[in-house]
Amino acid sequence: MSSNKLFNKFYPMFCQEALSSNISSKLAAGVLKGKKLVSKVCCNTSRNFCRGVECGSLHAEANALLSYFGKSLQFNVVTGRWCLKPRTNKKCEKT
Repeated sequence: MSSNKLFNKFYPMFCQEALSSNISSKLAAGVLKGKKLVSKVCCNTSRNFCRGVECGSLHAEANALLSYFGKSLQFNVVTGRWCLKPRTNKKCEKT
């Protein structure tokens, strides 16, 4: 699928979400994996806390990443950044 077709497929959905935003910066974002939308479409938010961490607001793209990765994202207080939790290599044992 060409980028033009992807744009035409997702643009109306993103526009609708952006226009429903209650703040003046009307932006929307989502996470695409290949040619599929794998997260919900999110817009900018004006909130003070996100998972117990104080933040002025969440940009649409950051909100979409939080929506997609969920609890796999954690805040690193040392660096002041959000990062993915390291994967653990657990082997399943057959019983």
